[in-house]
Amino acid sequence: MIGIIVAGHGNFASGITSMLELVVGKPENYEYIDFLQGESQEALENDFREKLNNLKDCEKIVIMTDITGGSPFKSAVTYAVSDDRLNVISGTNVPMLVELIFRRMNSDDSEDLIQSSMEAGKEQIVRFHKDML
Repeated sequence: MIGIIVAGHGNFASGITSMLELVVGKPENYEYIDFLQGESQEALENDFREKLNNLKDCEKIVIMTDITGGSPFKSAVTYAVSDDRLNVISGTNVPMLVELIFRRMNSDDSEDLIQSSMEAGKEQIVRFHKDML
């Protein structure tokens, strides 16, 4: 199975994980990392090392971060440069994560999973207007 790590600033990762568990239950091969205010880059690196070790049996791992260029994204990219199992995505939202969780149950094709997850994330960005009623 493909592993998933969600990482972000503040309580982004634990918050999105809490919501996810309400909707789909506790996912397998899933880890999260909160990068809290005042935490050092070294602590973040240690968190990544620990979470990656927890998923060492996964053939592929998708790391989903909150924003491109932030510390969690940069740390993920640092690991991805030397580990071909890793794929890094930024701009994570709930529909992306739900899509990835459900589709990975029936597929080991990480490229397909990543593309469908990104599409789901884009498609679910909607602005309501009363003409929709």
